[in-house]
Amino acid sequence: MVTVSAKHAATNFIEANRPSHLMLILLVNSKGSASMLRTIGEHLAQ
Repeated sequence: MVTVSAKHAATNFIEANRPSHLMLILLVNSKGSASMLRTIGEHLAQ
């Protein structure tokens, strides 16, 4: 989820109501596809 573009109320709602059996939400603090890919890559490297 790109938190820079998200409204905080919407972000909080998604986190609170998303079923726990689904994969985790990766939070990206900047806009753009490069930031999203970097965050996914860092997650996969763990």
